[in-house]
Amino acid sequence: MFSPLSILTYFFKNKRKVIPILAIITLSILGISVTAAINGSMWREITDRVWFYEKYYDVYLTFSSESEGSLEEYQEEVEQVDKEIKELDAVDHIIVADVQATDLMTLFGNEGARVIFVGEDDREKFVNEIGIELDEGRYPESADEIALGREMLMNKDLKVGDSIGSKIDDEESLSGEYKIVGALTYSDSKKSMKLGIGYRENKSDDLSSAGLFLLNPKDGKAEELASALSRLEDKYGVIRVNTKESVDKMIDEEFSAVSKVLWAINVVVTLTITSSIALLNVIFFMQRANEFGLLASLGYSRKFIVGRTLLESLISIILGWGLGIIFSEVVYGILNSWIFTPRGIQGLTVLESQTFLFTIPVPLAVAIFSCGTVFWKLMRMDPVSIIEKRD
Repeated sequence: MFSPLSILTYFFKNKRKVIPILAIITLSILGISVTAAINGSMWREITDRVWFYEKYYDVYLTFSSESEGSLEEYQEEVEQVDKEIKELDAVDHIIVADVQATDLMTLFGNEGARVIFVGEDDREKFVNEIGIELDEGRYPESADEIALGREMLMNKDLKVGDSIGSKIDDEESLSGEYKIVGALTYSDSKKSMKLGIGYRENKSDDLSSAGLFLLNPKDGKAEELASALSRLEDKYGVIRVNTKESVDKMIDEEFSAVSKVLWAINVVVTLTITSSIALLNVIFFMQRANEFGLLASLGYSRKFIVGRTLLESLISIILGWGLGIIFSEVVYGILNSWIFTPRGIQGLTVLESQTFLFTIPVPLAVAIFSCGTVFWKLMRMDPVSIIEKRD
């Protein structure tokens, strides 16, 4: 069926030699990718909760009993901040809101997801701007009603019609009691909705009477608004500002250390796997010494023998890498269906760019070490001594 010297013939007749290498590479891909996949899941969880900073920046007060100055000085600063914010030329519109948080379960413990309470007049503008859609039910119409993201409901094992709040659950960080009247999704199906919307009754539109100012920048004025808000934050100690730039910077700083640790683990695991597979290849090479000597005696050039052997190694490495990607994705798919998806948590995948990148050093390093070792041995091979059993 196959040529005696074809690579397929070698694979079929040497399963005991090929399968261990394929198995080691396959399992190594899973072992290396799992840390990166978990990191990727955590990254998507965080970015899913801050995506609306692409449309809105926020400003909120930070007064505490330890703040410097008197209450009167604090109130004067707030009034001045309120005035300057409303005079910013780069702002298209401002939404006055209140904000609370509810805890969601993640891979690394509980983290807060925001519930933003906006007035009925501002709600339509707000949801349209950031792409919120109703998946079920309706929007809140009174102060004791809220609508939560679909993934938030899954995470907390709730549904439309249930109630939530500290009055009915001591461990709930959302103060009060609210009836869930709607489930929300995001217009971009690739992003999960980790945001809730509540109803804010008509109140003063001053910052001092609200928990949050949501500022929508004018087209082409996003950077200008971010700079203006940063200056206000430096000038007045009573406010904190979140912009897309500041949030992205914070996330990058937090994950840079994690990425370095993952790459360090990757290097150690890759070196361990590489040395193991290189040793196996040397052993298998020595077992095939008679075959190489016979080919040489039949007139096959050293170049042909070297090229054929290296190609066998490269194909087995690439095949093992491909099987590792498939096997990892199958394992992650099972874990996602059992654990992650039912809780609305971002699942694991090896096909994400960062995770996929982590798998590449394995076949690359194995190819370099294994092929290098075999090449060195073959170039020093003496066919005559092999045939005469002297080597």
